Formats: sequence, C-alpha cells, structure tokens
Amino acid sequence: MNFGETLRTHPILSEEEVQAVRSEVEKLVQHPAVGRIVHFVGEDPEREYAPVCRAAIITEVGAPLGDEECVALAVLNRTGMSFELGCAHDEDSKVRDTWHWPERV
Repeated sequence: MNFGETLRTHPILSEEEVQAVRSEVEKLVQHPAVGRIVHFVGEDPEREYAPVCRAAIITEVGAPLGDEECVALAVLNRTGMSFELGCAHDEDSKVRDTWHWPERV
C-alpha cells in the first residue's frame, strides 16, 4: 500500500486532515527551476574518465525535449565551466550525463 492509499483509507483522519497532509508532503517534493543548484554526473579525465559529481546550476527547464525533468545546466569545475543540454534526472543510479538533487548532509 502506498502513502496515498494509506492516507485515503486511514480510519482516524478526516478528509480535511488528509488534504492538509497531502499539501505538506507536496511542499517537500523538489521541482527543477532556473537557478536551482543540482549535481551533474560527468567524467573526470584525471581519473581515467570515472564518473564524478559536479555542482551545477539549472539554466533552462524542459530543454530541449520538453520534459520537465530534462534540464540545461551550467556545470562548475575547478578549471572552469561547461554547459550541458538535455540532461535527464536520475536520483538512483546516477549515471553519466544526468543530474540529481544534492545529498542532504
């Protein structure tokens, strides 16, 4: 049973309480927007092109595929900056040329 089903079928919560909880949960969900800081998984030429996370700033959302999770990024590294287009969102496997939200520390 998922979280939504649990809320809907919970015997103690009223419909208004369920809506209030849903509203609070929605506030916790992150959405890509121009100016947000994310991590870009690129490659490190100094480590035989192993995957490496770099800080990045979202410069466009939906580019170029129109998908809300696909973004254009300005990627920062120690020698300068690069620009990446059409970066897909990937929180789980974090493969090359994808972005994810920074880990909470």
